Amino acid sequence: MADLQNLKILEGKINTLISTMTKLREMNSRITRENQELKTKFQETKSSSSQLDELTEKIEKLENENQRLINAQNEVKSRVESLIEELDSIDFSTSED
Repeated sequence: MADLQNLKILEGKINTLISTMTKLREMNSRITRENQELKTKFQETKSSSSQLDELTEKIEKLENENQRLINAQNEVKSRVESLIEELDSIDFSTSED
């Protein structure tokens, strides 16, 4: 009778072990899926970060080009103003003496 009792106890422990192993496998599968999802999100974020870096670089180049054009425009404006001043100082009136 003791052997039967011991077998029932052993059976209970084995069932508990099987149940625990099943839960652990399910958890492992879930964690593996979550890990893969996180890896995918990480790659997407990394790609977005790379694109952001490229766009930031393009913006900086465009800002530099814009500033260069503004400087050139200001230089042309200054030259035109100087020429206008020169023209204003010239007396174009003809004297008919």
